[in-house]
Amino acid sequence: MRSQRSALRRSDDEGRAYDAPRGLRLPPLPPPEALLGSRAAHGLSFVTLFGLLTLTAACDKYASSGVVPEARLPVANPRVAAPPAAEPPAGDMSLSIPPADLRAAARQASAPLVPVFKPLAGAGGATVTQLVSFNTAPFPYDGARPGGGAFLDVTSGGARGHRAGNGAVLWENETFGDDRVLVHVPEAFDPAQPGVLVVFFHGFGATLSRDVWNRQEVPAQISASGVNAVLVAPQFAVDARDGSAGRFWEHGGFVRFLDETAQRLAESRGDPSLARAIRKMPIVLVAYSGGFAPAAYAIRDVASTNRVKGVVLLDAAYGELDTFAGWVAHEPSGFFVSAYTNSTHAQNEALKAKLAAKGIAYDANPENAGRGVTFLYTGAAFPHRDYVTRAWVENPIQDVLSRVALLGGDTGRVASRRASRRQRLGARD
Repeated sequence: MRSQRSALRRSDDEGRAYDAPRGLRLPPLPPPEALLGSRAAHGLSFVTLFGLLTLTAACDKYASSGVVPEARLPVANPRVAAPPAAEPPAGDMSLSIPPADLRAAARQASAPLVPVFKPLAGAGGATVTQLVSFNTAPFPYDGARPGGGAFLDVTSGGARGHRAGNGAVLWENETFGDDRVLVHVPEAFDPAQPGVLVVFFHGFGATLSRDVWNRQEVPAQISASGVNAVLVAPQFAVDARDGSAGRFWEHGGFVRFLDETAQRLAESRGDPSLARAIRKMPIVLVAYSGGFAPAAYAIRDVASTNRVKGVVLLDAAYGELDTFAGWVAHEPSGFFVSAYTNSTHAQNEALKAKLAAKGIAYDANPENAGRGVTFLYTGAAFPHRDYVTRAWVENPIQDVLSRVALLGGDTGRVASRRASRRQRLGARD
């Protein structure tokens, strides 16, 4: 299911290294004869011919080295120089999130990624995977942030922006203007049968198409789990180091989002009965990396409904530990999984201590993921950037969902496949 891509090491605007996909190269220009015809080429002045040959040599150099000059879109608003980054508050863990999560791939404004699946909208019974605008999406957001003060607290030349925890200004039109949500209804989904709504909270430096849909293959993992499930994944900050929750900060914000989710999924499938089914479904929240903060606000917003029956943190326990511990304590019939690298080792140990103080048992057996409380420490074996597709197993979201008895997954069907994955992973490490 996963596509393997070779990569180059690149650097972003702040000097951090990141992986860029190999393959987007400038081809060498053809000779002047091929461009203009032999007679026109012979008629070129020496200066013009020298210029063409110089450009050809430059393109050949880039093509042979595999390095692509970074394309940049014109920016409508003026840039404001950010002041030196202040030390984050004691409770702000955002700056400790690995910077490898910030720039998952090179910007390719002239070559948008082709989706893994072709979206099929409005065909009853067919797979639906598409980006849909929501009125209740986290952004755009023009309200207050927690603790008081306007979220959009920077203005310049008519443009508005938000100053992030590291001091950088993130502009509304670039970072907080995307109201789309990735929705996925597998072909096999049956609204007449018990099902589950999976809500995915992406990490820093992500876009829905490039990362959640293609690189992390979240829709494909939902379909492959064998569970009667549908997926929604809202866009938060676009390709930026920021974990703001936007409308999910507001009381009732996530509840309104869930209500619109039922409506939009029914419309995408052309099945009005789907809306009624989705409004009754239990919810599983999956948060990766910086997605922990909006996920915590979502948990608090729907606490009285008892609809959230599962929480999965993929190297995401950077903060909000009391929220997660409180949910575990008040939802004994649900399941909680926190898988982590060295990045969140200390926070996961603190979360274990909070649960132990409440008398809540947990284990570290991956076979029990999806039942009770499970902590899975993978150390440095798997990179933080790849954790949505390669953690204790390949495709961890698929693995957890297929084990959850209340979701009706066929655990026997996928058991042998898991064993073969472990053998492959062991051979590579």
